[in-house]
Amino acid sequence: MKRPNLIIIVSLLLLIATPSFATKLVRNPLSDLEVKSHIIVIGKVTKTELKLVEDKPVFGTMRHYEATVSVISILKGKLEIQSFTLPFTTCDIECFDVELKEGQKATFFLQSVEQGIATLSFPGGVAIFPEGYFY
Repeated sequence: MKRPNLIIIVSLLLLIATPSFATKLVRNPLSDLEVKSHIIVIGKVTKTELKLVEDKPVFGTMRHYEATVSVISILKGKLEIQSFTLPFTTCDIECFDVELKEGQKATFFLQSVEQGIATLSFPGGVAIFPEGYFY
């Protein structure tokens, strides 16, 4: 008779504990972004375009965008072009990517830019400036 009670208690503990551990997001320190990024630029979002909308059971509605970014200043690395395209995804639940909007200025921590398409060093590797600050 004690066995079923133990199974019920363990099952309840697992149901309660799992969501609290699974929803904890750990952000990388800023110093890690600088060290592991090959290219760091300050840029302005000149255009955003919605490319695809899809429904996922865990994330809800996922919206895939492409942002066109005009380079204002290169802080680290070399970049031969003056603008690049950055794919990003937003979702109903917290995603790592920041939602970019036309006119926003930000620091972009990039792994690479190949054929005009940028790859972030880390998911969420964009630091948006508050409106009215910088440039």
